[in-house]
Amino acid sequence: GMGDVTVVDFLTIHNLLPSIPKNTQIYIATLVDKENESAMRINNFKIGDVLRKAGFRVELSSGHKKLGKQFDEANSKNIPFVILQGADEIQKNTDMVKDLTTGTQEEVLYNNLIGVLKKKLLQLL
Repeated sequence: GMGDVTVVDFLTIHNLLPSIPKNTQIYIATLVDKENESAMRINNFKIGDVLRKAGFRVELSSGHKKLGKQFDEANSKNIPFVILQGADEIQKNTDMVKDLTTGTQEEVLYNNLIGVLKKKLLQLL
């Protein structure tokens, strides 16, 4: 061993380990669209970055999973909200926010996304 257990013990004893929240709040799904896939992924990274900077815990879909599989993944991880942004939403400058706790979804203007998500997360408490 390299003494990693000793280091962790030291950090724990002196309360130097950061507390890392474990539960992801938002899952950003990728609509598989062969023509625009790279642009869609870049867009999702930007949305994820904005949401993380606003304090949300975000996970982005990886790989080439169909939408249903992405919802299943978010559900299995108990992530309450999924964000979708396809070509239509990009044109309208909106995001689709699906609440996995109720099964409802709503289209939200991108500029209102942070406020809407904060309100929805508060309602879950």
